[in-house]
Amino acid sequence: MFVYWSNTERTHRDMEQVEGFCNGCQSNQIHTFRLYEQKTKHYSVLAIGANHTISAICHGCLLESAIPKNEEKLLIRKYKKEIICWEGFDLLQNQKIDNATKKFRKVLKKDPDHPQALYGLAKSLVSQGKFDEARVYVDNLSVRFSEDDSVKELKAILARNTQ
Repeated sequence: MFVYWSNTERTHRDMEQVEGFCNGCQSNQIHTFRLYEQKTKHYSVLAIGANHTISAICHGCLLESAIPKNEEKLLIRKYKKEIICWEGFDLLQNQKIDNATKKFRKVLKKDPDHPQALYGLAKSLVSQGKFDEARVYVDNLSVRFSEDDSVKELKAILARNTQ
């Protein structure tokens, strides 16, 4: 017996804006990179996941165009990490600290120097009172972003709570 079911729902998120040359209007314009996600579920063959694509939308002529595949792959990886961090910060704000910590660790497993994930993990560890574990991440952030007020605040919290 073969059972097949597929969900082809397609969603998108506008991720970032960059300036670049548009072939449609023949001028430099702001473009929005849009990440499309099409969820795929197949039972009996058991392939559960999502297909991702990215397009660029010109703010001048509103033409939506594909981007080169090698650039698309890099941006998909970047944007997926950003989305996981956003989810982590939402969880952190809703006091679901253990789940937030898992999200940030997931990103750091793939990219140990990801700034938002480092900050999110440090913040979640501090909120759990795991000051010694947080220190490694806060020190890393302090070296890289010494002037950032959020990093200074985390460093001050650690200083107040450890000797």
